[in-house]
Amino acid sequence: MSAQEDIALGDHATVLTTNPAYQAAIARIKAGLFDSWTNTGLFQSKERKEHWRMCRIVSAFEKELELMIRDASIAKQDLPKT
Repeated sequence: MSAQEDIALGDHATVLTTNPAYQAAIARIKAGLFDSWTNTGLFQSKERKEHWRMCRIVSAFEKELELMIRDASIAKQDLPKT
């Protein structure tokens, strides 16, 4: 991926992650999944694993956006100064 593409993706990721609606939606999803996970019984291992897996997917999604923002920052530093 080119530096310009990294910067564009990072800029979009920044807009997304700083959007209050996005932040609220992610917070609600994570809280709901965590509540569902904690409210499953000890013998509901399949359901517990599924809720935990979904929590990890949301976290992985957030981490990917953070990496896009970081990569954009690095790409901006590497651009020739004009």
